[in-house]
Amino acid sequence: MPGGAHPYFQPWKSAGADAKKTYRLGGVTFDETAEWDQQKQNNLLSTLAARGYNAFGVFGVSPTDINTTWLAGGHRQDVPVYDTEGGWLHLTTDELVKGALQAQKSGWDGVKIKVGKPHTAEDAERLRAVREAVGPALHIMTDANQSQTMSSALRLAAALEPYDPYWIEEPLPADDISGHARLARATRIPVAVGESLYAPTQFRNYLETGAASIVQVDAARVGGTTPWLKVAHTAESHNVMVCPHFLMELHVSLVAAVPNGRFAAAGRHSR
Repeated sequence: MPGGAHPYFQPWKSAGADAKKTYRLGGVTFDETAEWDQQKQNNLLSTLAARGYNAFGVFGVSPTDINTTWLAGGHRQDVPVYDTEGGWLHLTTDELVKGALQAQKSGWDGVKIKVGKPHTAEDAERLRAVREAVGPALHIMTDANQSQTMSSALRLAAALEPYDPYWIEEPLPADDISGHARLARATRIPVAVGESLYAPTQFRNYLETGAASIVQVDAARVGGTTPWLKVAHTAESHNVMVCPHFLMELHVSLVAAVPNGRFAAAGRHSR
């Protein structure tokens, strides 16, 4: 894990004392998966809610799971990153353009632009201005934060398509799998989900119905790196990319480990 623990993960230090460990770097016997399965079963007795899986990921699984980050694989040494902090909805169009140009000059591979203005034409105009400023090479990720209805999502996707967004993230409420599948069939823009999904089975349902073209699974929300890898491999079997949505300090290693890892997200503080 690069650089030391993110403050979000400080509980790992104290929780590690009681963790079960059977891994050996010779005979290669690892028990992280068995440990995760046992803790998952214990968790099922109390809650399946999002908060339960969040706490499970940070406090319950991480001490044993952290080792799987090192052993997950080694598909690539370099991971592209995109800026998540320069495209907030309240910023003016000029501010969006300035931030995107700054990211491009700094060598970033993409920028995220929030969408969901009262009028679709305003979202399209903001994206057009950024695209014209940065040219075709910089990826532009759009994020609707579950703000759309089915009809407005269809109109929004059609309005954004000419400016080649790399994806549209969470266009609809996260529990509307059939709506995401309908949108995915209607637009050329890849549909990205995962920020608000908290269990491998939820990702499986999206993938099996063709409701997601990009999976944004987060280890801290899905229960640790063991289930993160389960989701990533399930996505790989559907030929779908994995692009975690936050915590670059953790996810950059995981994205590098799997063949379908594509991007890691990072805030402006990382520039």
